[in-house]
Amino acid sequence: MARIGQWVTRSDRVQWSILGKVWGSDTQELGPGCLYQQAGAISEVSQSVGSLRYFCDMRAQIYLLLGLLLVQGYSCTSQRVEGSEPNDCSDAADNDLDGLFDCADPDCAISPACGEGDDDDSGRALGDCRPVDHIWDPATEPMRLPCQRTVEPCNLIDDDMDGFLDPKCGTVSCSASAECTLGGLMPDADCHQNNPEGPVCTWIDGAPPSDDLLLCRGVLCPPGLKCFAGDCIVPGNGQPYSDCSSGEQCPINAGCLPKTEEGNDATCTWFCQDFPCPADFTCNEKVFTNTWTGDTVTHLICEPEGLDPNQEGGSQGCRPESCPECEDGIDNDNDGTIDCKDPSCSDWCGSG
Repeated sequence: MARIGQWVTRSDRVQWSILGKVWGSDTQELGPGCLYQQAGAISEVSQSVGSLRYFCDMRAQIYLLLGLLLVQGYSCTSQRVEGSEPNDCSDAADNDLDGLFDCADPDCAISPACGEGDDDDSGRALGDCRPVDHIWDPATEPMRLPCQRTVEPCNLIDDDMDGFLDPKCGTVSCSASAECTLGGLMPDADCHQNNPEGPVCTWIDGAPPSDDLLLCRGVLCPPGLKCFAGDCIVPGNGQPYSDCSSGEQCPINAGCLPKTEEGNDATCTWFCQDFPCPADFTCNEKVFTNTWTGDTVTHLICEPEGLDPNQEGGSQGCRPESCPECEDGIDNDNDGTIDCKDPSCSDWCGSG
């Protein structure tokens, strides 16, 4: 018996029915119970990763219908495959629920978004990613992430002329994370509000505080991948508020951010200006003030439903065991009471 995926020609005539019409011919068998009508109208049948590609002569439209019925794979049952729908390989979603998505899923190996399967770059220039040797034309093309990891100097010059100026370098000023992600095009960036010279666009992760985080300066990753310690990795799946020890445990639009200056007690912080929050979480606007310059920065963060982000003790930084804003000597909600004098901090201060 042939292995799965190998075509076998059978010489016996069989009869089978499609759309009410009985056919009798030599047939080819792709998998148990799956028959394909062989005829002169078929010029080529080939197998690709995760799906089958059919090339049919217009003389027999019935064979095109058969090809569409079998395009999901060798099985007779329909199964979603990553890359079978437009933008599947660049939407940061696990469409076929196999634990992998976008370019990390082998089913996307031939997608233009992943930079393989086509020797002619001209056909991919306007696809889901930009071939690194393609010269970007801002007059006719949208900005695209590269099909392969790239890195450029942090010098306020677009050295490779791809439209991305010093990505995650900490040299471009900002007032909101949305300005750094460029509408979701670069979701592993955010606006770092506490830079001594003022808020700047940097990488999304912050824990553990180490020199490895600096390695993402100037790095662009292909669609769906996240820069972590200078490498382009498949993002993690940590939920909002879940504990983390590094950014590789958090999604592409989430950073492992510490709740204290020492970098301990870090959690996955989801930014939702470009991506929806998971169930039981809502997207709240948070405004932070730079300690040195007084500049304000706006973040959109996924927080538990029912949490009032404008109330003292209602921010994401408050954990069951501690709440920094209830001991910072600041009237964070401007209600005239500070820290344990504010009833909103009673969970952490007792009766206050």
